[in-house]
Amino acid sequence: MELNSLPAIFLIDEEEIVNMINKTVIRRSGFKGEIKDFQSGQDAFDFIQKVVAQNEPPPQPYLILLDLNMPGFSGWDFLNKFLSLSEKHRKQFKISILTSSVNPEDVTKSTQFKDVVQFSFKPLTKESFLKIIEVL
Repeated sequence: MELNSLPAIFLIDEEEIVNMINKTVIRRSGFKGEIKDFQSGQDAFDFIQKVVAQNEPPPQPYLILLDLNMPGFSGWDFLNKFLSLSEKHRKQFKISILTSSVNPEDVTKSTQFKDVVQFSFKPLTKESFLKIIEVL
């Protein structure tokens, strides 16, 4: 997929500094579109519900970079709630896990979610970000 054909990128990580660093990496990779960050999976899901309710589907899907280990509403909680959206709405998003988890079970578990297209490890680098774009 062409990097700048993405309508927006959503970052979901409870650490504000991680979201700031990821924004910088994404910008340095050449992305010029909207980047929206969330420190809560629930806030991100609420926003996504508004996006699908108000907008026509974009020509290309939105990219979500999702951390798994967050207090309260985890990345797994987000993925399970995401499944409550209709397939038509889920198709508007591609999800890439971006985590510091080294638990091999997390990689296996993530493959059970067909909306997850990539599993990457923090920190996000220009190279790892461009690899995510390649698989979209």
